[in-house]
Amino acid sequence: MDKTDERWAQAEIERIEGCLIAKADVTRGMKVLTKAYDTAISQGAHWLAVRAATESAKLSTSSGQELRADCRNQLRISETAEGLETSVIREADAIFASVL
Repeated sequence: MDKTDERWAQAEIERIEGCLIAKADVTRGMKVLTKAYDTAISQGAHWLAVRAATESAKLSTSSGQELRADCRNQLRISETAEGLETSVIREADAIFASVL
């Protein structure tokens, strides 16, 4: 990404990195997942934002950390998203129901 300056996969790479880091350090993993969420939103990649918010919600539930309000709202938005048959949207919908 740095060499070509193409950033279309940046949010997804950050999400995967955050999930991996969280296995060793939950707090640091949450920070990277938050960065992935923010990157996706800034790029207008709402589906990737749902993925990052879903991972953040799962991690915050298991670790007892607070889920950011904007991530919670992104999960709410996923309820009305097209493609409800996708596993990502179904998972986000289930997590949103358990977060509230």
